[in-house]
Amino acid sequence: MSCIMRGCFMVIIHRDTDYAIRAMARLAGCEDVASTASLAESINVPVDFLRKIMQKVNRAGLVESVRGPFGGYILMREPEDITLHEIVEDVQGPLRMNACFADPELCENSGECALQDMLGDVEEKLSSYLDGVTLQDIIRRFEEDNS
Repeated sequence: MSCIMRGCFMVIIHRDTDYAIRAMARLAGCEDVASTASLAESINVPVDFLRKIMQKVNRAGLVESVRGPFGGYILMREPEDITLHEIVEDVQGPLRMNACFADPELCENSGECALQDMLGDVEEKLSSYLDGVTLQDIIRRFEEDNS
């Protein structure tokens, strides 16, 4: 059995982050408040799971929660002003290539490690790339794929 079939691979973008991106892309197309249930149905995600995800992006200030019988969520900023990097870090926390990047005391080789330098470059490039991709870019790609 291959490694991928057993699920032993590194995931950079978690499933909840993927769902947050998809839900926010749907929100961008809404003229009014969108309920969690309608968002969940439109992106084929369990509503209870999406509810927890939306609470995270609400706390981060990317969306606003509207209470009441016709409540739901709205985007707080224009899609071109929200980066993929923001969404990723707001949902799953800071992107780190290795634990020693967050806490150098975890590794006795910290500060003199060639691997740390190289992985630091990878982390920097990934962060930079994600900073350059906006929610609007993702929406545009979804539209191209569905046309």
